[in-house]
Amino acid sequence: MGKISYMRLKGSQNLRLRLLLSTLLSTPILIVDIRADATWPGLLSHEVSLLRLLEKVSDDCHVEINETGTKLKYKPRIVMGGRNLVHDCGVSRSIGYFLDPLIVLGLFGKKPLTIRLNGITNDSKDPSVDTFKSATLPMLKRFGVPPEGLELKIESRGVPPHGGGEIILSIPIVQDSLKAISWIDEGMVKRIRGISFSTRVSVQFENTMIHAARGILNHLLPDVYIFTDHKAGPQAGKSPGYGITLVAKITSGCFISADTAVSYASRKEDGMDDEENEELSPPEDVGEQITSMLLGEIEQGGVVDSTHQSQNKLKKPLGSFLSSFIGGGDAAAATESTSAGTSGPSRVIAFHSSNRWQLHFNSSKQMNKLVLLSFLYFVAFEFHLYLLVDSGN
Repeated sequence: MGKISYMRLKGSQNLRLRLLLSTLLSTPILIVDIRADATWPGLLSHEVSLLRLLEKVSDDCHVEINETGTKLKYKPRIVMGGRNLVHDCGVSRSIGYFLDPLIVLGLFGKKPLTIRLNGITNDSKDPSVDTFKSATLPMLKRFGVPPEGLELKIESRGVPPHGGGEIILSIPIVQDSLKAISWIDEGMVKRIRGISFSTRVSVQFENTMIHAARGILNHLLPDVYIFTDHKAGPQAGKSPGYGITLVAKITSGCFISADTAVSYASRKEDGMDDEENEELSPPEDVGEQITSMLLGEIEQGGVVDSTHQSQNKLKKPLGSFLSSFIGGGDAAAATESTSAGTSGPSRVIAFHSSNRWQLHFNSSKQMNKLVLLSFLYFVAFEFHLYLLVDSGN
């Protein structure tokens, strides 16, 4: 057996994206100096949990972490998928942190993926499971992902600090190809849908949030409906909290979303465990804030909201090959994206509109797995160059 060649990277930045690209490209990576100078050096608990999740959905991938957690060797293998898988995501990050890479990997597994994830379903840091269910999964269908077997079921809710939520995610495999699309029409808002939730608090909290949100939205359009999802008993998780997710459905088929959740934050850092001393935000304020967030997303324009712009550091390589993802707060003005030595199907124009992302596949043929992998190799190359510059290597 020959010696394994590892791509060497430095630092903890973009760890999820590094692991995702490494797995899709079957490229071993070595990451050093992971928070080496921090008070608590090494990998964080949710990052270790993500590695364990990759082990569960892959066939015998190899993960090696040194004693201090500052050095990681990751050798990916084939993503197998599978059914009846279970993973505990912990409580340091919500389930949304894990769904982002898991959905992409599941599409290109050997078998359809069905997995039960336990942990925090709603918090203020990561996208909620409601956002993935109401906006992310419908977007995938536009790329030709079969709707049969594409599902996210919320079995129970869980909020910080103790979680207790549970979901079941089902992802079908892409048999042949993803559909190439041209998606640059922002369209107009035709309806707004949403869902509020509450755990271990009065259902009146939800009614107050909905009343505050509708009080603003109904002045703009009549087709507004927000469902309620009050949980009690075992389905309410282990901590009290409440929140709301709103999704604007656009005439062009876009989904613009915003979500928020309110709960008792973990106070271990302050040496305080008495959660009763902390006040939750009034539900009326939460309803007004989430409405303001959604209207802000709509005002900025574009076909993708900021929740789905987490990979904003890939703007340049993505705009240089098959498609252009434009936007984010630091996007430059409209540019023409070409790269020396790149043999994409045609030259790609990177459109910039109100600091938002727009998506445009300008290939007339369907984008099959081979083309996608070629694209990802190019992304990985340019992304690796970016990381070298970014980390000062």
